Amino acid sequence: MRFAATRLFQTVFVALTLSAVSAYAAPVFSNDPLPPDLQTASQEFDKAQITRDKAVLERILGDELLLIAGSGKVETKEDFIRDFTAPGFKLEPFTILEVVHKVRGNVAILGGVVIFKGTDDGKPFSQRIRFSDFWEKRNGKWQVVYIQVTRLPLTDTAPQAAIPEPPPSDSEADAIKTVIAKMQDAWNRGDFRGYMQGFENPDVIFVSGGKFQSGWQGTLDHYIRDYGASPDKRGMLRFYDIRIEMLSADAAQLISRYQLVRPEHPQYGINTRLMRKVNGRWVIALNHVSSNETPPDPAKSS
Repeated sequence: MRFAATRLFQTVFVALTLSAVSAYAAPVFSNDPLPPDLQTASQEFDKAQITRDKAVLERILGDELLLIAGSGKVETKEDFIRDFTAPGFKLEPFTILEVVHKVRGNVAILGGVVIFKGTDDGKPFSQRIRFSDFWEKRNGKWQVVYIQVTRLPLTDTAPQAAIPEPPPSDSEADAIKTVIAKMQDAWNRGDFRGYMQGFENPDVIFVSGGKFQSGWQGTLDHYIRDYGASPDKRGMLRFYDIRIEMLSADAAQLISRYQLVRPEHPQYGINTRLMRKVNGRWVIALNHVSSNETPPDPAKSS
């Protein structure tokens, strides 16, 4: 696992016990192999949560870590460590199900479904959640910079539990691609506000250059100020090699390449995005960018 159950979630499923295992067929995802150093870091993170090892948590969690709890509450690195090392809290060893491993260069998403069991101030608890951890390699070391949590029922209790729920249709992925296409078109005609309609307002999180950037309004102001003076400043934007994996009915992972072609300071890079369906509309809730001014080698692009 890659994050703490702790007091952040105990109001949901405190002092419950597991019932019969559902006949639900868990999905199997197409995963990337983990680099050895990331594999080691993730295992150390798992162990540190069970052993309450504050030093390891301090090292592996990025200083600007944000954890979005199942309730929507935002927690920090300090909150995470305080909760996980609290006196009287004990987490039992756990197994991750429905594992998700996506690695793109120096960024990675590790996720899955886990049932936490343990005690807090002498009271037993069981909690079932789906998580996505966003890792970034900084100065040769992997760190967790963002964690997203979705609460799940302790067991699958659908009336027809023996019949697996059908996977999300291709229409959802097509709807997400339409959002990205509209953003691209808006940028290329100089409509920065139209471009920003693809992001959750005001709660979108932007990560680039190893730090968190301005929020929705600050990013719009930045685009207008630094890119809006002329078509040459704005350049021509293109998103391509778009890969979408549905995580649930209202969440998806999107990874794509992009290029911003202009006379000075062109950009070539990769977007890693957490898409959420809010009020029936797909928007970008988390946007991570890795870029440089050197075009990618076509022979190494896949």
